[in-house]
Amino acid sequence: MALENLTKFKNSQLIIKLPNRFKSKKVCVSIEDFDDSRDGRIKKLRKPSNDPRFLGDIKAATTDFENSDNQ
Repeated sequence: MALENLTKFKNSQLIIKLPNRFKSKKVCVSIEDFDDSRDGRIKKLRKPSNDPRFLGDIKAATTDFENSDNQ
């Protein structure tokens, strides 16, 4: 089970309240510094355009719908 949450913190402390659906006693926590500036958001939007897996998915979807586009 996964939970993703963008959270602000105060005084270098972060408190995470887990939903009741989390059953195990262990969780993996990954912290990423989030750049909320306009430039930071644009940079994130441009990332997939160079990702080979993303480009492969786009190509596969395009191929799948080629025939229906021509009708």
